[in-house]
Amino acid sequence: MAFNIPSSQQQVIDRTSTDVQQALPSTNPFFRNSFLGAVIYALSGRIYDFYLQFNILIRELFVDTASSAFLERWGTYRGVTRNAATRSTGSVTATGTVSTSIPISTQLSDADGSLFETTASAVITATSISISSMVRSGSTVTATTTSSHALGSSQVVTIAGSDQSDYNGDQTIVVTGDSTFTFTVSTTPTTPATGTITASANQVSLSVQSVEFGDDYNLDNGTQLTFGTPISGVDDTAIVQFGEVAGGTDLESDEDLRVRIIDIYQNPISHFNENDIKSKAKSIAGITRVFIYASGDAYGAAQSVSSITRNGNVATVTTAAAHSLEDCMNVTIAGADQTDYNITARILVLSTTSFCFFVENTPTTPATGTITASGGVPLGQTIVYLMRDNDDSAIPSASEISTATTDLRAIQPANTADVDFIIKAPDPVSVDFTFTALSPNTSTMQASITANLQALFKEGTTVGSDLKEFAYNSAIYQTIDSETADVITNFALSAPSGDVSVGTGEIAVLGTITYP
Repeated sequence: MAFNIPSSQQQVIDRTSTDVQQALPSTNPFFRNSFLGAVIYALSGRIYDFYLQFNILIRELFVDTASSAFLERWGTYRGVTRNAATRSTGSVTATGTVSTSIPISTQLSDADGSLFETTASAVITATSISISSMVRSGSTVTATTTSSHALGSSQVVTIAGSDQSDYNGDQTIVVTGDSTFTFTVSTTPTTPATGTITASANQVSLSVQSVEFGDDYNLDNGTQLTFGTPISGVDDTAIVQFGEVAGGTDLESDEDLRVRIIDIYQNPISHFNENDIKSKAKSIAGITRVFIYASGDAYGAAQSVSSITRNGNVATVTTAAAHSLEDCMNVTIAGADQTDYNITARILVLSTTSFCFFVENTPTTPATGTITASGGVPLGQTIVYLMRDNDDSAIPSASEISTATTDLRAIQPANTADVDFIIKAPDPVSVDFTFTALSPNTSTMQASITANLQALFKEGTTVGSDLKEFAYNSAIYQTIDSETADVITNFALSAPSGDVSVGTGEIAVLGTITYP
């Protein structure tokens, strides 16, 4: 049934005036500045207000158009509540004089004035970190530590113990991982470095959280924070560690909440099925997309096997490239001339390029033939990949995955081992776009293309699936300038070229865009 709701107050005035004239033919309700006209105008205004409120109420009666408290009410019927805003948390490195104490709730700020506070007291100590390897390429030296180093980019550390003295001394580092960092040297000492090498600094790792809630308070590796009140014996700045200060999310928007509510109405859940896992994952602040590999699903394309050797009844497989397989996964071996190897078996992962499985007989070793290995998720195992598309980085950090894992374990059946319920972040495949031609090449057209590509990578990419050339070309070609309504007449790309290959456990993410 269509509602005949007036589109303006004047329509109500005209209808009311017509009705009055029909009831009282001797009057002229259309006469300007008359008492009757004033009454009709005033009453019509109040009636039109009622129509406007009625129109709003109609929208709130349906979940796909409801908003605010009405939308939240729809969600409560199915146990879906709006995700609250969260604080960002993480660790920063402070330096200074040994034995200096930094109290709990000490405040720091970033360059924008956003406030953070320590969540525990800590004391600066003389820290010595063992370095397992130090390799030079050109002027850049990459150091790998034996354990997580808790250092920050731009921090000065003292390298000691290298037989090649040019490596030793105070070095300003760039942190590249939990257990790696780089620095530069002006000479060309022998590589790799030898000796019992250490990196030392007077430092402390501080656990911090943002004072306010929201996405704006997430900080990248290497961001510098300044102590609000100077502490004697502590340097003025602290540095965000490699793990970042992350996890801050805004209050869930109506749009995102609506998607979750509609999804649960359209896809009723039972315990620990895919809908249950997705619903629980998306109730975690910041999680936007969930990709699930369930029992029996194929897991990646067939991979080339470079060798199979056998010791007793244990066959060891070496793949030509990193296999991305998981312990206990079903893997199908095919193409071996010795047919006893050609089976589907559960595997034990030995390294990124090797795994082993059990064979019943004793076929010739090493195996011969053109051999492939295809992964599949075994009965009882589930692999979940999570995305945070509204964050600066769509790939969840280690700490965010840890938090999500804790929450998802709440719905894990008692008879399911942790090793069979795997929650992880996909590995990013960064896709850079370089335009060699674009017409019209205006700033507003460039902004519209960027928005379309962002939408493609937010909604049109999948874990383990290649990014097709036609998909990104269509996203570009179908762009309409949001300011001028112009359409693209011509464009050319030097990168990417063709389909973008995406492997098992990977997902395409948008890199840099370069316009002509």
